[in-house]
Amino acid sequence: MKHLYLLFACAVAVALTSACQSAPAPTAVSAQPAQPAQNQTQVPPAAPTNTTAPVATKTNKVVYSQCDGKCDQPEKAHIWTSTADGGGAKKLIDRGLSPSFAPDGTQFVYEHAQDGIYIASLDGAVNKKLVSGTGASVPEWSHDGKTIAFVERTTPGGAAAPKRFFFFPLLPGATPIPTIPVPKLLRPLLQIGNSFVKTILPDGTNLKTLTIGDHPTWSADDTEIAYDTCQGSTCGIFRIKATGGTPVRVTDDVGAVPSWSRDGKKILYQRDVDGIKHLFVVNVDGSGKTQLTKGPVLHVDGVWSLEGNTIFLRSPVLGSWDLLVMNADGTGLRKILGDVSPVAWEDEKLSLSK
Repeated sequence: MKHLYLLFACAVAVALTSACQSAPAPTAVSAQPAQPAQNQTQVPPAAPTNTTAPVATKTNKVVYSQCDGKCDQPEKAHIWTSTADGGGAKKLIDRGLSPSFAPDGTQFVYEHAQDGIYIASLDGAVNKKLVSGTGASVPEWSHDGKTIAFVERTTPGGAAAPKRFFFFPLLPGATPIPTIPVPKLLRPLLQIGNSFVKTILPDGTNLKTLTIGDHPTWSADDTEIAYDTCQGSTCGIFRIKATGGTPVRVTDDVGAVPSWSRDGKKILYQRDVDGIKHLFVVNVDGSGKTQLTKGPVLHVDGVWSLEGNTIFLRSPVLGSWDLLVMNADGTGLRKILGDVSPVAWEDEKLSLSK
């Protein structure tokens, strides 16, 4: 174990040195993103209650990762689907996480727990590799179905990064234990120059690198992509044209895993509050930042419903890891499916379809 920690310490030193001296940078991206509007966090609303949220009229299916017991091995990571009210749950794929539906809901793209990104069909007839490499992660399908955004994570030397972590199921009050401990304050530093937002067509052609960042999400009209990254000492949510260009900063609060609303006006994301991950919402210009969840328990993996009036998420707030839904203002929290441990709660989000 001492050798592992020594190896990790050396890797951090090399990563930081490389990032400062020779980190690769996509040519399409300006080094200095624009400044956002002022975004003071508003006072959080009252704690969500276990009351009934509005019934979805468009959202019909949810796809999500699920872990068997301790998620410390790839074969314990699975992808499941259910109806939006939690009915008809069934396993779709073994060794998978971070799924994202195609617009028609018949297929989904996902991150393989060991190697690459795949496209699979709900009926099991299709399961093909789209991108190779252990560093290919967190894909998201565009709303028009024409493009898939994902992240390529590399080592300082440019090789594909190994899978970062698998988490043990987390109960209220517990602490996540990654198989390779990475101090939280070092993660933004390790990300610089080693995590790139890319796009590719579903047939595997037209691969493009857009910018340095992680966890891409499409705007409602597919013309922009929001993501999290660090620019110098500033970490948070940024957005960029889907064709590349100058990044625009949305937040500067170390937020991550964004989800763009279907009306194009707001971005949902998660960030630490006193060491606990909670969900926030912000306007795309950086104004109106509001904390939606609070308390001593994680609320993560959030995604907007197709209607935009509810948010689906995952949390152990009711005693076990559950799929939950709440109003867009953080009220009306209720469980739709119980005992659903995520594979990597800090690194993925749910996906919804009609």
